[in-house]
Amino acid sequence: MAPLVKNMDFFVAPRYHSPMEKEPLNYHNTELVAAAAPLRLDIRAVACGTFTGHWASLFPFNRLVYIFETGPEPSRIRAGDAVLEMRPGRWLLLPAGLRAEHEQNAGLRLVSVHFSLERLPGLDYLAGCPAPHEGDAPERRDDFAALLDRGAGLAAGFHLQALVWSMLEPVVRRDEGAIVREAERLARFGPLFEAVAREPRRDFTVDEMARTMGLGKVTFIKRFTAEMGRPPKEFLNRMRAAAAARELLATDDPVREIADRFDFSDEFYFSRFMKRMTGLSPRAYRRALKGR
Repeated sequence: MAPLVKNMDFFVAPRYHSPMEKEPLNYHNTELVAAAAPLRLDIRAVACGTFTGHWASLFPFNRLVYIFETGPEPSRIRAGDAVLEMRPGRWLLLPAGLRAEHEQNAGLRLVSVHFSLERLPGLDYLAGCPAPHEGDAPERRDDFAALLDRGAGLAAGFHLQALVWSMLEPVVRRDEGAIVREAERLARFGPLFEAVAREPRRDFTVDEMARTMGLGKVTFIKRFTAEMGRPPKEFLNRMRAAAAARELLATDDPVREIADRFDFSDEFYFSRFMKRMTGLSPRAYRRALKGR
């Protein structure tokens, strides 16, 4: 089977050989290495509990949700054209950057794993998925229940990584074409995204982005918007929001200090920015994902 994407250093499909073939099997599978090497799975948060209420979210990370129990009133998540019913034994996957409307009622008990699968910080492979995923997996209840252990150690961390990878395989298989197309688009603006990844806190101007790509401002805006489906500044804001969300989760630094690092004039404007990008203010985001 030929590689799915040519002239790229990532997302190249491996070529499989049957052990029944007569040809020798002593070879180096370089295509498999190229496909696996850039895949970085980073766990951002594991939220366990009830999390009831009605709200909207637009998180810069992927969310894998498993439902243990529900109450008398139905709970659901609306994402795009999909309505995801939350029933015991059911799992949901919301790709990064997908707006969702939550209707979560009393009696709901779940675990939600927030993670990124990135080539560069802020550029998530699953952001190319056009819709959420869902399925029934009552047989995985014990696997997800193990994530509720507050005294988890290294072995539990391995278990969590393996669990997320195992749930991702059918997702990637279904949306492989969309994910590959997203990867191809990102590759066309590689120098720009690498520059932003080196300075994730910096608020790049459109002129600076155009110069990084060696293009005039007008040409750059037209080409970027046509390829990526949104203006360059809006795309950059998504990457900045992901970087700011990381600092909110990884540190206990005051919100005003994080706002200053990201070149916001004050905490108020930073809060408005994060609420627009994630659906939550910085304090609410930190409280929701760190259990505070």
